[in-house]
Amino acid sequence: MDRVYIFDGHNDAILSMVDYSAAGRDFLVRSENGHLDLPRAREGRMAGGLFAISAYPEREPEDDLTITCNGYEVRYAEALDLDNARRQIDGQVSAIKALVSRSNGQMRLATSVKDIRAALNASAFAVVLHMEGAEAIDLDLSYLDTLYDHGLRSLGLVWSRPNIFGYGVPFAYPRSPDTGPGTDRSRQEARQEVQRSRDHDRRLASERARVLGRRGTKHCTARCHACLRSRYLSVDPKSDRPAIGCHSGFGWRHRAEPGSQRPSSGRQSR
Repeated sequence: MDRVYIFDGHNDAILSMVDYSAAGRDFLVRSENGHLDLPRAREGRMAGGLFAISAYPEREPEDDLTITCNGYEVRYAEALDLDNARRQIDGQVSAIKALVSRSNGQMRLATSVKDIRAALNASAFAVVLHMEGAEAIDLDLSYLDTLYDHGLRSLGLVWSRPNIFGYGVPFAYPRSPDTGPGTDRSRQEARQEVQRSRDHDRRLASERARVLGRRGTKHCTARCHACLRSRYLSVDPKSDRPAIGCHSGFGWRHRAEPGSQRPSSGRQSR
């Protein structure tokens, strides 16, 4: 019988890589910390995965978590500065490329299904770049083209904050995903251009932004680290349509249960 391999839909490994942070650890060396490094990925028959890059606020918010009588609410995150977001994204892309380069063929940057298959045939770990939140992209989309040239092949337009493309849902439980004002014409036109040229993930978009985004396009929508709404009744799954996934980061792996994903103000404030 053929061996079964796993391709991970999302990880945050970049945030703890020594290639990105001096305080990080070496992804190529087995560690007992966190959940993901190359040796353990191979032991788990992982063929590769989507490596997320994302931008964070310059200052962590304080006192943004409120515990309610039946759940929680996190104060809605503010929009990020464009230049700050680009500096972070540039650094993360460079770090992932540096890791692939020093892996001596153990890892490969994949920009197509053909590349993933070639990596599997060569027993190499396939790295697909995914960006979580388009805060670093302006309306002219020139930076998107730059990222594409660097290997970006998956894009989540919003995280749980607003940007020029739409409004991400706040972290709250229980809450409907029908939040935010949707989008204006300039944002809709820019998003339609993204739809014409790239597959993207709408899981973190508000209900109105996602409905607008579905109109007038037949292109693929990708979803990552999603959950079944019937099992996890918060804004996170975003709809009644079934979608199953898991989030395997450097520091944690999550399988959703009702009410189990109460955020801490640190991890969820980016």
